[in-house]
Amino acid sequence: MTKTIFIIAGEASGDVIGAKFIKAVSKIDSSAEFVGVGGDMMIEAGLKPVFPLKDISVIGIAEILSNLFRILTRLRTVIKTIENIKPKALVVIDFPGFNDRVAIQSKKLGIPVIRYVAPQVWAWRPWRAGGMTKFADCLFTLFEFEPPLFEKHGLKSFFVGHPVVEDSDLVHPSAQGVDEFFNRYELIKSDPLVCLFPGSRSSEIRRHVPIFLNAVKMLKQDIPNLQVFIPTFNDYFESLKKSVNDKWIVISTNRRDKGIAMRSAVCALAASGTVTLELAYTATPTIVAYKVSQTTAFILKRLINIGNVSLVNILLKETAIPELLQKDCTAAALYKHMLSLVTNSELRDLQTRAFKKIKAMIAPSNKVMPSEKAAKLFVDRLGL
Repeated sequence: MTKTIFIIAGEASGDVIGAKFIKAVSKIDSSAEFVGVGGDMMIEAGLKPVFPLKDISVIGIAEILSNLFRILTRLRTVIKTIENIKPKALVVIDFPGFNDRVAIQSKKLGIPVIRYVAPQVWAWRPWRAGGMTKFADCLFTLFEFEPPLFEKHGLKSFFVGHPVVEDSDLVHPSAQGVDEFFNRYELIKSDPLVCLFPGSRSSEIRRHVPIFLNAVKMLKQDIPNLQVFIPTFNDYFESLKKSVNDKWIVISTNRRDKGIAMRSAVCALAASGTVTLELAYTATPTIVAYKVSQTTAFILKRLINIGNVSLVNILLKETAIPELLQKDCTAAALYKHMLSLVTNSELRDLQTRAFKKIKAMIAPSNKVMPSEKAAKLFVDRLGL
């Protein structure tokens, strides 16, 4: 008998978690069928999509308001679908603004709700920890310090681990794999390589790409043999290609090559997000940059109660990675920081030493990978 599970991921990082979770659950119970919202990776893992992930993948208050009609329409579609198919359970991965509303309606229907990825109540809006007990039956967290923050409010919480530790695309590549990478893109192994990560949402890419490209073009004037690699997603490949006319800037959607590029790069320029943790895991010296609308920035400034935005800096409780935000996120400022990082090995070494602490924080305590642990907990709790 088929057991339908509704699952929602609203952004690229959630798509990675969702794909691994679907595969892990399917290994335990082959009768599980997954329906919901996710990206290419979840679909490849077996998800039957209700609509594309990009339809709801929006960040920033002003950006959400400008896309509100489409988001609300998709929200109604999801709720209606859940009402019709009556799934065995609902799994919501991060993306609280959308997923919390779906979870509330699902609870009213008597459908168990599993929340995967805890909201960062230790960074902002701490009252959410207590509120989650109303629409979640249990929580799977990425970090070991998170469960007590929610269990004190009565929400059963389990630390499963961060997905970056099981990402095969980020492991050390073979010498042959590295050579093939450089040959494939006609890059020169001995010349400096810089990676750009402008974001995983259309609003982030639209806002950051012009700034990031101008910064590396300025850097090219000082370092004539500079090469740039931009990993991206299928949905954004064509639009990025239109922005880039230089042969020394390569754009790719190959996830395996993203990992090789990270490990081969002298440094990376990245929008704040999960990718900063991936860069720490691959020991890639990094500069974080981020820009949102003035409206979003004004509101967030009054809600966030920590000094840093990068997850790496937050976990380390220090500014190991430079953060250039809002008015500081300019091509000229990014260029100066990249020039310092590319030309100063001591600065790079300071970061890579700090990154070793991050690896220790997220490494699994045993050989059970995060997705496997989450899948086992999920199946056991629901009696699938």
